[in-house]
Amino acid sequence: MDIIDKRHGLSMRKYYVDNIRWIVILLLVPYHAAMAWNVWGEPNYIYFESNKIISSIVVFFSPYFMPLMFFIAGISTRFALQKRTIRQYVLERAKKLLIPFIFGTVLILFLISLIAVGIILLQRKIMHLKEIAIPFVLIFLWGLPLPFFSGVLSIGGKSLVEYTYIFLVGYYIFSNDDVINEVEKWKWIFLCIGIAATVFNVYMFIWSDTQQTLLNTVAKYASEWFMVSSMLGIGKGYLNFNGKISKFMSKRSYTFYIFHFIWVVLFQYLLFHVCNGNIILLYVLPVFFAYGATLLCCEVCNRVSLK
Repeated sequence: MDIIDKRHGLSMRKYYVDNIRWIVILLLVPYHAAMAWNVWGEPNYIYFESNKIISSIVVFFSPYFMPLMFFIAGISTRFALQKRTIRQYVLERAKKLLIPFIFGTVLILFLISLIAVGIILLQRKIMHLKEIAIPFVLIFLWGLPLPFFSGVLSIGGKSLVEYTYIFLVGYYIFSNDDVINEVEKWKWIFLCIGIAATVFNVYMFIWSDTQQTLLNTVAKYASEWFMVSSMLGIGKGYLNFNGKISKFMSKRSYTFYIFHFIWVVLFQYLLFHVCNGNIILLYVLPVFFAYGATLLCCEVCNRVSLK
């Protein structure tokens, strides 16, 4: 993700944003494989049986997986629009997302990009606003509206309002270097709070015998906000590099996102009888083979140019 240093006229790149993106996308393979054992009855292409341990994997990651992607999308859009017009940005999004949009694989990503850019364009016409400046100690306040947006204009369980809000917070606030630098300083404290909230959310949702909706909701959104913040801070501190692996994966991350779920489901179906009821093998083997097959698809797509 390139940014322009206006003081020196130089093009720089925030590699940590690209690296966080492809790492999160890689983790979607074990995440989606675990859905075949979910205990809350969510429909899935492959479903074996209820399993609390494997379901805990899904619940551990679910509060912050997609929000982190939209925070990154918002940050990336901020710097993309420093080099492109709104029209160029929309055409680029359409070109990149059109085919997977037709097949329904990235509907939510495409819609939120369009909605958010529409809001940004409207804001530019009404007022000139580069970023929202607030004291860093109050940064957590931006997470407070999240529970109220959940479920509003939902598509497939994903709220257009919630994710558009997250996208815009990334665009206006977390694209600010001063904010990210402060987040980096607090990253370990945020991580401790985030992990504690995440573990509590898993316990309340999966393992608790009593239903405590309010506590569960607080834990879920505390997990979302603090885990996302800590990961951005950790990424800024330790992932701001461009080695061979990061360069390789950054170029293939989006293609990986498109293809991974197909291979997870296919290998779970093919290996069901082979594993003969061994849950560990039935979880691990499809994940392993899905990684290989998806990376192969990415390589083919990267090398084949459609004329």
